[in-house]
Amino acid sequence: MAEKDKSKVKAGIIGAIIGTIIAIIVALIIVNCQNKRNQDNNDNGTKPSITEKPSEDTKPDKPKPDKPEQIEPQPQKSALNFRGWYVWGGLQANANKNTVTLNGRVSSAGYVNEHLDTELRNKTIILEFSDISSSNYNEDRMIKITVNSNDQLVRPIGIIDLIQGEYIPIDYDQVEFVLPNNFDGKIGFVFFDANLRNLKITAFYK
Repeated sequence: MAEKDKSKVKAGIIGAIIGTIIAIIVALIIVNCQNKRNQDNNDNGTKPSITEKPSEDTKPDKPKPDKPEQIEPQPQKSALNFRGWYVWGGLQANANKNTVTLNGRVSSAGYVNEHLDTELRNKTIILEFSDISSSNYNEDRMIKITVNSNDQLVRPIGIIDLIQGEYIPIDYDQVEFVLPNNFDGKIGFVFFDANLRNLKITAFYK
């Protein structure tokens, strides 16, 4: 009976050892499977993603603000004073700063200044007329403009219908002309066979 008991004890010990070994093997298999599953998940992209900061080269271009449209400033016009002007041919003139009022029944007459500043060379002269219709003009010849000592005829900007090639018609209430680069200081207004009644001329330059 003793031998049988010893055999049973040995068998129990061996069985326990085998069971322990099997348990260890199973545990290792389970751990190995778990690790493999985690690795597969990582390989399939399930690991937390890290957002890469775009490099300077890959950043989208920021829209550039529109450049403000550059508007060239228009030259401001300044008053051209009628101080120092004189009349001839029976014309009557009443000047107030850069406005002159003209009256008189004349066959040929004018209003002149021979001593204007030559710095006005290449400047644009602007003449504004008012009360035109109150006066009478022969063949609608309102005014002729001359410059320099040789009384060079002025052809105003944009006026192509000068009467007899010299006189500005009564249709224009504003006249512009450019003084030549050899301007010597003289500007003259000439009237022909006209009855002027409070014809007003206001002068500017720019």
